[in-house]
Amino acid sequence: MSSVYEGDPHGRQAPTSGLATASLVFGIIGLIGCGCLFGIPSIVAIVLGHAATGKTRPGLRGGHGLAVAG
Repeated sequence: MSSVYEGDPHGRQAPTSGLATASLVFGIIGLIGCGCLFGIPSIVAIVLGHAATGKTRPGLRGGHGLAVAG
């Protein structure tokens, strides 16, 4: 009988993607900067978020939510 929950039986999580974390950080900096930084951190956050979303979707890396939030 299979379980409803898939994953590692030992409870280990996949490592979090560095791109996803960077996307979130740059997104926060873009919000705090509010145009003082010419929107560059926001653009970087969007690019990193798209790259991280593609790498975290298959489930090999964690941080899909971080990428979307960034």
